[in-house]
Amino acid sequence: MSKKEIKHRKILFLGATAIVVIAAVLIMFRYSAKERRYISLAQNQTIQNKTLKNEISKRKNQLVKDTYNKAVSNPNSTAAQNIEQVKVSKDIEQKANSLFQILLSYRSSADFNSRAEKAADLVTNSVLQDKEIFGSDLSEGTHYVDASGLNSQYISAKVSEGVIKNNKVAVLIKAKSTSWYAGQHRAITDDLYIGEYDASLAKFTQIKSLDNLYRANASANN
Repeated sequence: MSKKEIKHRKILFLGATAIVVIAAVLIMFRYSAKERRYISLAQNQTIQNKTLKNEISKRKNQLVKDTYNKAVSNPNSTAAQNIEQVKVSKDIEQKANSLFQILLSYRSSADFNSRAEKAADLVTNSVLQDKEIFGSDLSEGTHYVDASGLNSQYISAKVSEGVIKNNKVAVLIKAKSTSWYAGQHRAITDDLYIGEYDASLAKFTQIKSLDNLYRANASANN
């Protein structure tokens, strides 16, 4: 084979190699462009799906809010009545604890006899004037609490209430306290009270001790 033929074949080989390389580069570039396009489409689709999901969630929340507001705005609806019942129940529990904190906490006759004044914002005048609840400890010229060394400390109150009707709610209250005489051991007492709460006044209109009612009935039957 002559030198001329060898040179010619080298040129052909190099040309073929160049063509193959160029073709490979073009194929890779084309594939890369397609891949980038697919990735871009996928990203756009993801963004669209996320936007649609957020819009659906937003509309759903707005629908729930509108439905709730519509139900609450109607005082005769079950939802509005339930909300009012929960609100009144919380008020009753808070005021019952405040009331019995006053009723069952005293260490002197001055404390005992000032309870009505302290509870004026929690009960009506008829309750304040009930001597079985806010009576004085003065008896035959002697203040019993000071003379006996009686002490009382409120612990807690548990309230059960009925359904609100015409702003009135029947209540049952279990009040726990500890009491003792000076120099003696303490005793824990649970007392039951029944009463009525007026939501329009935000006050108790009636408070009665079941122990006092029992003794009154027992005396009447004897």
